[in-house]
Amino acid sequence: MSDANSFRPSLLIGIGGTGSRIAQSVFSRAKRNGLVNSGRVKVLSFDTDDNDTRRLGELSSDQKVRYSTAQCVDDLLDNYPEVEQNWFVQPRSELPMEIRRMTLLDGAGQVRMLSRLALHD
Repeated sequence: MSDANSFRPSLLIGIGGTGSRIAQSVFSRAKRNGLVNSGRVKVLSFDTDDNDTRRLGELSSDQKVRYSTAQCVDDLLDNYPEVEQNWFVQPRSELPMEIRRMTLLDGAGQVRMLSRLALHD
């Protein structure tokens, strides 16, 4: 857009690794076109994966939200017993021990109930 002042303010929200990379890419394009300096484009990235979050080098720390902790899935379910009863897709006893012992700092592995668990925490 040639006239940056006619551009409507926009908030780019990236969810997960791919969504965050796309938001960063669009933000970079807006930056090259002078829209970032005008304050008309902002970006916010949400991810459980600490490594993916760190790779978003062009984004500042206040533009990135990592919403996972070093607690393993079992510990998180212990902290929130209502989660397993109300919306967790399957009982933890049916989950492989590998998933029960993993932390979400390396991502939720496209398993939506794990992403939701991290966000719930």
